[in-house]
Amino acid sequence: MHRETLAADGGVRGRGDRYFVSNMAPDSLEPAEWARLIRARWAVENNNHHTFDTALAEDARPWFHEHPVGALDVINLRRIAYNAMALFRARTLRADAHHLMPWRALTRQVIIALISATEAAVIGLRARAPP
Repeated sequence: MHRETLAADGGVRGRGDRYFVSNMAPDSLEPAEWARLIRARWAVENNNHHTFDTALAEDARPWFHEHPVGALDVINLRRIAYNAMALFRARTLRADAHHLMPWRALTRQVIIALISATEAAVIGLRARAPP
């Protein structure tokens, strides 16, 4: 695949070729479909891991050097929290302005909701029907 990297002004910043291996025949997809397939391959890194690395600063915080089981527990709890917030943003905050809310602002809203929610505040809330 030939690619060009564009600068902010629209000019070409760089060019290069990238090679990919597949068991599919080269003519089995149109060029645009191949491009979508290759971009989708990076979705986990770009969507999830980018958030862990930037918004949650996970790479900058090696929490446990001496307790690997504790580190695994923290990582699992962070993944649960991330998935809950991503689901909340995708399903509850459907308006574009809310759906694009930065992770830091979303985290702040969730923390405030968790701290301020009392039993009296949540009694009588209707349960959502499963999709």
